[in-house]
Amino acid sequence: MVPYSPPEKRRYHVQLTNGSLHSGAWRLVEIESRRFYSEANMKKTLIVVGIVLVVVLAIVAILPGMLDVNHYHDRIQAELQKQLGRQVQLGQMNLKLLPPTFKVQNAVIGEDPKYNSGKPFALAQELDVEVKLMPLLHKEVQVTSLHMVHPQLELIRGVDGSWNFSSIGRQEHPKKEKPEEEKHAIKLDRFVIDDGAVAITDQQKHQPRMEYNHIDMVLKNFAPDKPFDVTVSAHLPGAGKELAKLDWHGGPINDATMVSTPFEGTLELDQVGLSGAQQYLNSKALAGTDASISGNLKFKNEAGKVSTTGTVRMENVVAHGKKLGFPIELDYNATNDLKTELLQVSNTLVKIGSAPFVINGTVNESTVPAVANLNVTTQNASLTELVKLGEALGMTLSPGMEPSGRLSANLTARGPLSGPAVAGTLSTSQLKVKGVEANSVLITLNMVPPGEDVVKTLTGRITVKMDNGKLTGVDMAQKLGEIGKFTGTTKVADGATHVSQLTGTFDLKNGVANTNDLKAVTDAGTIGASGAASLVDQGLNMRATAVLSKQSSQQVGGNSIGGLMTTAMANRNGEIVVPVLVTGTIPSPKVTPDLTAMAEMRMNNLLPSFSNPSQFTEGLLGKGGAGGILGLGGNKQPEAAASPQQKGSNAASEAVSGISGLFGKKKK
Repeated sequence: MVPYSPPEKRRYHVQLTNGSLHSGAWRLVEIESRRFYSEANMKKTLIVVGIVLVVVLAIVAILPGMLDVNHYHDRIQAELQKQLGRQVQLGQMNLKLLPPTFKVQNAVIGEDPKYNSGKPFALAQELDVEVKLMPLLHKEVQVTSLHMVHPQLELIRGVDGSWNFSSIGRQEHPKKEKPEEEKHAIKLDRFVIDDGAVAITDQQKHQPRMEYNHIDMVLKNFAPDKPFDVTVSAHLPGAGKELAKLDWHGGPINDATMVSTPFEGTLELDQVGLSGAQQYLNSKALAGTDASISGNLKFKNEAGKVSTTGTVRMENVVAHGKKLGFPIELDYNATNDLKTELLQVSNTLVKIGSAPFVINGTVNESTVPAVANLNVTTQNASLTELVKLGEALGMTLSPGMEPSGRLSANLTARGPLSGPAVAGTLSTSQLKVKGVEANSVLITLNMVPPGEDVVKTLTGRITVKMDNGKLTGVDMAQKLGEIGKFTGTTKVADGATHVSQLTGTFDLKNGVANTNDLKAVTDAGTIGASGAASLVDQGLNMRATAVLSKQSSQQVGGNSIGGLMTTAMANRNGEIVVPVLVTGTIPSPKVTPDLTAMAEMRMNNLLPSFSNPSQFTEGLLGKGGAGGILGLGGNKQPEAAASPQQKGSNAASEAVSGISGLFGKKKK
């Protein structure tokens, strides 16, 4: 075959046979001629197509400006009302052909009259309504997508639990008109919200309207009785990524019981700052609080029960303007019954710094405020970290307390979530707090809900058991020796009172603890005490009775002690008794003689014992009165029976002797 070349440059070589063209040559000429004309036609076709395309593009560009789409304003508005099932008001309109889109200014979608909110369902500065082209050519409007710019949406849950958005696209028709209903039911390929504001009102729970700003949303494949997808995201102000994103897949919507609508999805938080969330949520409760929150939660609804699992981590935590200094982690596992509004929490782990807390129980969200029934346990938590958390939450201890050690707890919280009653047990090890040190302390408590100032409103009952500790602010052995004018009781000269065991019950009211059964076994003897200790200012106002053992009493001098009958007495067992007043503060107590108690014991002829320093069951040593005391350690002489008159006279005499003894012995 002859190689192809432009027609004007082609040369045809033919062979003459007997003076005529060979048939093959004629065939070659025919083929080349056809190719020439085909190429020419191709060029013409391309030119025509190009011209048509330019014309079409010109029409697309010019036609929307030439057409007055507002001429069809009322028809489009009416068609949109049919599909949405709501009153619709459209402002100025423009047309874009590719894709066919009506651009509407100041669009308003009305509310379902059932909810009577006084506000429209949606307001949008700009609404783009994308429609199908072919129905539009037949003067029908079939909406495929909606795009709202800076809209304001009102979401309302009614008293019956239904939401106002569930009736969009549905109309009340008799059963025979069901085909017409289906014809006008809205079906959207996409529904997009750019930088919107969403307000939520819960009429069922009588909760006030809350507004959430800067919301972006994309809804895909929405149609009645079909599943659909929703993605909601919020970009918050702040230094981090500040992204909260919800991916939701569910449906079809169950009109009869909304809570039975099946759905599942995830919530992602990526460096969301609480300070930014405060502006986003418009919540005053978050004032002075900040943290960077990241996490991922998965949820799924089955038959009205939403199960949620996932982890959340809070870093750089600031509460009430104070930096916490350690992260808080949450490993969440819960099920929420949407029908009964009961939240079931199962083995949810909250880690505060290094301190782990496990939470189980329920929260009834059907009431306002919600009611909790929760159990909280922890093992070997750091008291230092917990105190910092408490201070950040407003539960400030008295200055200088600075507790340290390890805490284990098993507590139950019942009542309003804002302030439940707390009961259970606390145990500490290696406890150190200003004025007190202990290897172990066991506390049983039953507290009513506190007020805003937790310490000042603490009310309830606490039972305390402390083993192998010491009171670092006072040396009771030394103080008792000074008061009773004896020496030799101090075993460890470190300025502290060494306690092998301390027990007692405290009734708390408004932060003040009262007790009448405090008992301590110390290196100074046994001590029984009653009175008040304030948790607000650490103040003490107590009366105590110290009883030395018989052996210790003999070691310090027995009946030769200098304070006998003035600041000290002895019971029939030969045990020295020293009543004292304890004032000052818990870190720095002041111990002084209790002269009133001295007079009462002398008049009643009853003293406590070493085994029970709080109960006055023992008589005075010896005969009684000054004579009996002076006979400390001697043999008791038999007496004749006294008449009632003599008994009364003796009692009066003993009382006078006892009172006079308080002012010192008569000089000889």
